[in-house]
Amino acid sequence: MTHLLVNRCTILRWSEREPAAANHFEPTADYIAIATGVRCNIQVQSGSETATAAGQQVTFDAVGYFSTGTDLQARPGHAENDQLLDETTGARYQVAAVFDQAGRQRFWKALLRAV
Repeated sequence: MTHLLVNRCTILRWSEREPAAANHFEPTADYIAIATGVRCNIQVQSGSETATAAGQQVTFDAVGYFSTGTDLQARPGHAENDQLLDETTGARYQVAAVFDQAGRQRFWKALLRAV
């Protein structure tokens, strides 16, 4: 499967920072890079798919495929889900859902929304 992961991306995670001199002693929050050069295959296609056991419909602008060891976090409906930066195109996506579609722990499928 890894030979099909022809792209590279950066995984960005929401982080709340404590007040410090660098941020004028005010709490701040932003996405920070937790991994770069992550092998993936991002395919731009839009649609909707049932992505949870409860049957929640998720709309998406792209689909990403990743090896199962990739640390992606998404909870449908949450604004602080991980984001991906496609290192080839510069496109940025928010992870709407992540799941093992085949159920065999061979790869993760992620539904992505353009940011």
